[in-house]
Amino acid sequence: MYCDTAIGGAEIRGLGVNLTRKLTYSPALDGLRAVCILFTVFNHINGTPNFINGSVGVDIFFALSGFLITMIIADNTLEDLVPYLIRRVFRILPVYDLALIVTVVLALVSARLHLGDARSDQLRGMLLPSIFFSRELASAPTLFKPAWTVGIEEKFYLVWPLVLLLFCRFDLRIAVAIGIVLVFLYFNNPFFIRGYGGIAFGAIAALVYRRTGFSINSYVAIALVAIAYWVTLQGDHLIWNLGISFSGAVLVCSLYARPSLIKTALGTKWLAHLGQLTYTIYMFHILVLFAVKIVLGRLHLDAWYVVFILGYPCCVLFAEIIHQTFEKPLIAYGRGVAARHRAKSEAKNSA
Repeated sequence: MYCDTAIGGAEIRGLGVNLTRKLTYSPALDGLRAVCILFTVFNHINGTPNFINGSVGVDIFFALSGFLITMIIADNTLEDLVPYLIRRVFRILPVYDLALIVTVVLALVSARLHLGDARSDQLRGMLLPSIFFSRELASAPTLFKPAWTVGIEEKFYLVWPLVLLLFCRFDLRIAVAIGIVLVFLYFNNPFFIRGYGGIAFGAIAALVYRRTGFSINSYVAIALVAIAYWVTLQGDHLIWNLGISFSGAVLVCSLYARPSLIKTALGTKWLAHLGQLTYTIYMFHILVLFAVKIVLGRLHLDAWYVVFILGYPCCVLFAEIIHQTFEKPLIAYGRGVAARHRAKSEAKNSA
């Protein structure tokens, strides 16, 4: 669900020339996250109008992850793999594990107190797969369901860097990316298809951009996303979610590569900061909304727009607290561990 947008330097070779581009932090991509998480929150509020398709938020997240991880890893060597994995562990695991623990505890407590729809009967079906980052394979239909995207992305974080390092030629990387997607399509699992299909679109967009420097106008990219979104409203079909991922990958590349008013708007400080909270919001928003719905239900104020108006700020506030007191310190610690490992490796190699 989340990949840092801070990227190091890279050399792009295309059309017979070397194009040197310094790849740095892009606040517009964090701003894009902040917009996408709104759809995810809407997706878990009952009664949301039909013109809001909340399912599409994760499809752009997948494309964004594929793009950024590919951009980060493509210039690295095998020696860089361990520091990369260390940073991933401290970025993903702490919040994920905390959310899983809180979900289990609250499901048991709410069932005991008969508060709302506790769904504690699903604990057995979701617990073991969730512990091993395989929520997409769990039999439990709804409890801790957002974790399915994290399971998809964790496997991508482990496998794709090895693919990039082992297959150095551009065309081989593209072929392998397509091959991986076709393998997962064979299993006919909708989670696999949406997840790895969306990630592959982002990864291919990054490889093409690195090779050729190609990107399209941001306004055209937004138009493509809008068309894909409109199509999703016409019918519930998996292929339309892949259309969102494809157009989302085009938009991500455009926002990264080209200046525009859209990029400026998405890159504002407050929106970028909200984007940095999206992983925590994503992992906890159902729990927060559950509590908000219980309170509003007792007050007979449980219309969808009331739940959103009060629930979303509560999600942001809760995420901010977790981010500042728990997530951010552990991310910094993980970066320190990765830096120390890199320093030791460099010292050993130079000895």
